[in-house]
Amino acid sequence: MTRDTSAGAGTAHPAIAYPDFFHREMTPTWLRAATIALGRRTAPATDPYVWMELGCGAGMGALLTAAAHPDGRFIGVDIDPQHVAVARERAAASGVDNIEFLHADVADMARATEDAYPRCDFIVLHGVYAWVTPDTRAAIRQVIHRWLKPGGLVYLAYMSHPGASGLAAAQRLLRLSAGLRQGVALLRQLEKSGAGYFVATPDMARQLAHLEHEDDAYLAHEFTSADWQPLHVADVMQDLGKSGCTYVGSATLIENIDAISIPARVQPLLRDVRDPAMAETLRDLARNQSLRRDIYQRTDDGQDHRLSADAHRANLLAQAIAALPGAPVRGPLQLDTRIGAIEAPDAWFTPLLQALSRGPATYASIARLAPYSTQPGFLNQAFLTLFWAGCAHPTRTAAHTGPNGPPLTLPPDPTDLTTARRVNAWLSQQQGPRRWLLAPALATALEVPAWQAAVASTLLRQPTLRGAALASRHPAIDPATLAAFEATVLPRWIQYGVVPTEHPSSHATENAVP
Repeated sequence: MTRDTSAGAGTAHPAIAYPDFFHREMTPTWLRAATIALGRRTAPATDPYVWMELGCGAGMGALLTAAAHPDGRFIGVDIDPQHVAVARERAAASGVDNIEFLHADVADMARATEDAYPRCDFIVLHGVYAWVTPDTRAAIRQVIHRWLKPGGLVYLAYMSHPGASGLAAAQRLLRLSAGLRQGVALLRQLEKSGAGYFVATPDMARQLAHLEHEDDAYLAHEFTSADWQPLHVADVMQDLGKSGCTYVGSATLIENIDAISIPARVQPLLRDVRDPAMAETLRDLARNQSLRRDIYQRTDDGQDHRLSADAHRANLLAQAIAALPGAPVRGPLQLDTRIGAIEAPDAWFTPLLQALSRGPATYASIARLAPYSTQPGFLNQAFLTLFWAGCAHPTRTAAHTGPNGPPLTLPPDPTDLTTARRVNAWLSQQQGPRRWLLAPALATALEVPAWQAAVASTLLRQPTLRGAALASRHPAIDPATLAAFEATVLPRWIQYGVVPTEHPSSHATENAVP
């Protein structure tokens, strides 16, 4: 996710490493689940696939995605040779062997020979497209046109109008300031002094609070590029259309549900809009959208990639879902959305949360519950809401329980467990403002606080430690906090393959951590 005015994958600050991020929305499991929920056909999860990230930076996000999906081939591309070198070192150190990192310029990729790169099922970009020149954006689209398979998916995250429009003046001030922190402090002084900029643009106070909590590396790369510019969704849709791609929906899943992402009085304005570009422009205005996470599908092959009603239902019913560590067990559920705080109905969400608290479940098994059996369409929206809110996640496990069977269990593949334990042993030793641990059964990584990463490091070496014995290894952690972790989070960690079971003899291979 580094940037350059000529190549779209370099940096205006080569001495400052772009901070590490992992975006769940970029992963094959998330993109498949989102696309199926939106009624589109995707390649079966059991088929071989290739995933490529353009502008991967030092590779942490791509590395975690590859480690969580050992059945795929992964490629990270960046123009900065230092970032590529770090990414390769990380892959070697963590033992992730299904990813390669390439030093390349997207302009050169757009002109490369047909056998230079594999055809991809997924091409993803986050934090690149709105920070580069128009020529570089054109090269990115040419790469997509040349290397994305028919039916393949594009994830494209970028700053958008109108929510990011007001940031232009602040961005210029930050570029002119002697230092980024001085610039942010000056913006705060302007806000406190009643500057018209903040009076006329009230959302800037929220945006400023966000800037104050970000580290210097993020600010440097996010706001000092000479090519920084928010984009109009209609323009992006038109340009991607020239590459043979059709807009599918948002990887920010709640944004596919107008009822809880659009103000109620605005919703009637969308009902008769048939033009997708106009509809998305109205939605951006309704939400004051500043960041879009678009999903596009390659559709210029003459095939209909939409699912029939029966196929859509069958695909949904086959999906398996799991509660994330720390998820609530009942409603009401408070949702902090772009249009304000929303309370999800207790009667609709409590049965779902309680079912997931007992263990992973299939869509089919939950669809039989009383609140949903007569309105199965609501359940699709409910799952999207829980995924977005960080309460649940789609799993890699297909549906194997019978129509009246017990809750689904998720025994990760022993090979995946071995890989995950090795990667987590490496992750738990990494430093930085953000930490992650691999959850192989969910095909994702979980962001964790530093103290949980330290506990994971201990449990990966001594999986049977509990209670006072575990607390003695971590005297700086409040005992009540650690006890709550053991009661609520740790069982999920074990179930999803983050750390070994308390009884390692039941799986001889799962403790193979160097």
